[in-house]
Amino acid sequence: MRSWIAAMVLLGCNSGNTLRVDVITDLEPVVEFDEAELRLGEENTILRAVSGLDWSEGARVATLEGLDSGSFDGRIVLSHEGREIVSRTVRVRIEADTVTTFYLLRSCAGVTCPGPSDRSNEIACLAGECVAPECSETDASDRCGEDQCSGPAECESPASCTVPRCSGGLCLFESSCPEGFRCDVDEDRCEPIEPSDAGVEDASVMDVGMMDVGTEDAMPDATEDTGPICLAPAILCGEECIDPENTLAHCGGCDQPCDIPNATSACSASMCTIESCTAGFSDCNGESGDGCETPTQCMGDQPCTTSCDSEGTQSCDSGCLAAACMPPAEICNGRDDDCDGQCDEGRPGNCRVAVHRGLGGRPGGHIYTQDLTLASTAPYSVEASNYFYTHREASEGLIALYRCRKADGKFFLTESATCEGMGSREETVGFVRATPGCDTVPLYRLFTTIFSNHFYTHSESERDAIVGDGSYTLERVAGHVWLAP
Repeated sequence: MRSWIAAMVLLGCNSGNTLRVDVITDLEPVVEFDEAELRLGEENTILRAVSGLDWSEGARVATLEGLDSGSFDGRIVLSHEGREIVSRTVRVRIEADTVTTFYLLRSCAGVTCPGPSDRSNEIACLAGECVAPECSETDASDRCGEDQCSGPAECESPASCTVPRCSGGLCLFESSCPEGFRCDVDEDRCEPIEPSDAGVEDASVMDVGMMDVGTEDAMPDATEDTGPICLAPAILCGEECIDPENTLAHCGGCDQPCDIPNATSACSASMCTIESCTAGFSDCNGESGDGCETPTQCMGDQPCTTSCDSEGTQSCDSGCLAAACMPPAEICNGRDDDCDGQCDEGRPGNCRVAVHRGLGGRPGGHIYTQDLTLASTAPYSVEASNYFYTHREASEGLIALYRCRKADGKFFLTESATCEGMGSREETVGFVRATPGCDTVPLYRLFTTIFSNHFYTHSESERDAIVGDGSYTLERVAGHVWLAP
């Protein structure tokens, strides 16, 4: 259970109790706060000598003696130059001599409790959230919520100039700036301490002198307006920290932009490089200094039409001359994409589906469907399973083939989405080629006026037999289908 009263230690029992109050904070003493004030009942103590105390582990801010046993409401405030920075509403129960430690963290600065979604009794701030003032590690009601962390790795720093630390299940974020500088969390950088930041009690923090930052050059006195301190590998260009290793406008140093002729420029490892050539130019000598120096008719990576009428990509060889239009990979679309004379080889995506032929007697006629159960349910029986194959999905060059029901209950196949005005559409049996090719065979559509029945076959001999005896007439080719999956 998370707590903002990290410890409450009973020292003994007597008629007048003593309360010792310690504070842990991740704010910088003198720089971010210069006063700690405890208001508890009628007691009010102010600590102004904040430097030299270990605030990260617990600094003693007050010792109150002769207190009666009972519960006390109060407030502890950290302020800077009279302005409140962060505060905590507290409720302490005293039954003996007690040492109590409070956490006042930067994540509560500016937080007003209770917030719109908080309960009315949640008037104390804990790590940016509102909790009840009774919240402590001895509080079994779990009013403090869950721990934020068990180690620093679970704390995400709000700025690169802070270092996370886990204490009492809470995330603290302490400044990692060098002496004489403060962490500006909002700007995410180290700023020189201004004279007013140092207060009057300890002006020695201003005497930062010269600092060794890993080079032979020394840093100027922190009282000068030197701008932000940039963390390596960043450098200061004007008033901005930039990374010269990959910044296009400051590649390798300040004000060194990359502007390569006839190319899109890039900055890599502090060197200007060619990301891509402008259309119509090529880098034939491999030198980025003169850019893409050679005009060329080859438009690398541009679309082109292959020998098998698919869309490919134009490629340029090392001599910057035009090469063949490179075909794309084969996909399952009823076409030869890779120009190898085959269609849909490998059947990527399992794109074909079987259509079955069922017979319901002359009054019922035939049915053609992907549903094998339907083709074998009375009044139909399966006459030919997997009779032909269609494509599952639409693609360029393919047309839809629909199964429609006529007013008399018989079925027919058509490419018309309106069923030629003769009935209602019940199933899309797939997509077929409109023209021959890719190992397809024609699907013949025949009709008899005797039974008002349509019949479909891909067999020329079957077609010729029923046309020859006068029972059916050939209407047209309904489409071109496949005989294999």
